[in-house]
Amino acid sequence: MSPEGKARSCMNRLSHGFTSSVLFIAGEKPEEFNSLLADLHNEFQPTTVDEQILLEKMVHHQWFSLRACRLQSVALNSPSVASGFMPQGLGVLIRYQQSSERGFYKARTELITTQKERQKSEIRFESQDLSQPPAEPVAEPPKPPDPPRETTPKPQIAVPVPPSWCDFDSFDNLDDHLEALMNGPDGELWKKEIAEWRARRKSA
Repeated sequence: MSPEGKARSCMNRLSHGFTSSVLFIAGEKPEEFNSLLADLHNEFQPTTVDEQILLEKMVHHQWFSLRACRLQSVALNSPSVASGFMPQGLGVLIRYQQSSERGFYKARTELITTQKERQKSEIRFESQDLSQPPAEPVAEPPKPPDPPRETTPKPQIAVPVPPSWCDFDSFDNLDDHLEALMNGPDGELWKKEIAEWRARRKSA
């Protein structure tokens, strides 16, 4: 990318109010200022707003320092110096240069510190992501048991209890009683019992 392209790219990322705060005096070229901005931006590569503001402070202070040097040169080339007099305001320009240089290095130190802290924070964040165990799969809730099936109970087969031996001779109207028993719900059992009774009776 050409120096002009780098300068345009840096100007697109300037903080609010930065360009309006830059005033140029006679003898200063805006393209030199933009070149300084592009060079420092390419060197430090700010990625956050704080870093961008600190970089802009460096540009300002460096530009002011260069301005103070130029004005000192102009003052030292004045006719008063040739006459043996110190130019008026030279001491102010020297202090102005020194103050700008201190501001430049202060902003530079703060920018480097801020970038190191950001990089450490990013490394810690990445380390935490790598150290965290993979998320356990969420167990599905147990399914509710199936409702009991409705079944029609099978009719219970009544098992008749064999009747105990009876003295059929004591019954009145014996034939009618025997006939009713053999035709009743337990007729088969009674038929067997009655047959055994008749056999005992014949053998007696």
